[in-house]
Amino acid sequence: MSSDDYSIVTLKATVSISTLVSYAKSKGASAEFAGSTFGMNMKIKELNRKNEQVALDNLLDVITSFLPALFDRELVLDEPRLPNDKFKGGMGGFEYSVEKFYRYVKGDQTIIKRKQEMALSQLTQWANSNSYLVTMTINYSQNENTEQLLSYILQTLNAISLSSEELKEYSRLGLNWSRYDFMKTDFYFRNSLADINAWNRNLVHAFYDYFTNFVIVDNLGNKSYFEGYDEKFKYMAYWERPKYTDFMLTNPLFFSDKVPYYYILKGHGLFSPFFKLMDVLIGPYTYWDKYSDLPDELEYAYINSAVEYASFRMDTWPKMVIEFLIPANDISKYSNFEIQDKD
Repeated sequence: MSSDDYSIVTLKATVSISTLVSYAKSKGASAEFAGSTFGMNMKIKELNRKNEQVALDNLLDVITSFLPALFDRELVLDEPRLPNDKFKGGMGGFEYSVEKFYRYVKGDQTIIKRKQEMALSQLTQWANSNSYLVTMTINYSQNENTEQLLSYILQTLNAISLSSEELKEYSRLGLNWSRYDFMKTDFYFRNSLADINAWNRNLVHAFYDYFTNFVIVDNLGNKSYFEGYDEKFKYMAYWERPKYTDFMLTNPLFFSDKVPYYYILKGHGLFSPFFKLMDVLIGPYTYWDKYSDLPDELEYAYINSAVEYASFRMDTWPKMVIEFLIPANDISKYSNFEIQDKD
């Protein structure tokens, strides 16, 4: 597989001292102890751990360079319709969601209360304006590069991760290892779970940068787009949300990996002042136990032994659904929408 003038090739060579020597042998009343050999083997393992991280970083660079050609992209428009109660926040409107959004904001409570009331007023006015609801879906589908890159990633992860024999040796020697689930295939690495999770987060960020790198251009020449959205919003603790000015709130749906979240964000063009976004791009990228309600707080999760393993999955072909409003007086002006790369 190649992209422009680049080609990618994998090579694996394995040398395991553990298959050549035992470090301790008993002989009656005495015992031999191969301390120098054991020490050399441990140094080699540390070198392998460092090289593993370098190989992962290089793999991330390759993936990032191929992302623009990884999927075919399609824009699908539904017929305009009147906004329903669900779009307007459901029973009780946006009051619960706005309150939850501002619940943990620190500072002068009088000012915070004023901001909360203003946000609720703006959202309610927007959702109840004399407008039509337009829904567009951006689908990402497989092309000739998708399977090739996926195969390359799996081959590379398999080449640089621990083999089954090495994993047994690590367990026997009491060495730590971490588990990584890539597209429902498990790999075991020499680096810590924190390091693998950090690498995986960078991988997810790269995919989200690609997925959100677009503008919608209409027949009037207007460009509609948004900035700042990332996968961290999926599992962000409530008190972290107000730090992001382009991010407003999530609808009060119950938490479930199987139920997509709708987000209300600030955008530009027809996505202004607000629009709704449903993210069905990448599944959970870190697994947490049922007692953890702070999945974006990695340090907290480690302290409480909540992190089990890192994961990268696409359970379905990626897509995002965007809902925005066009004033009733302007709807007749629009006849075409096209998706283009932002850069």
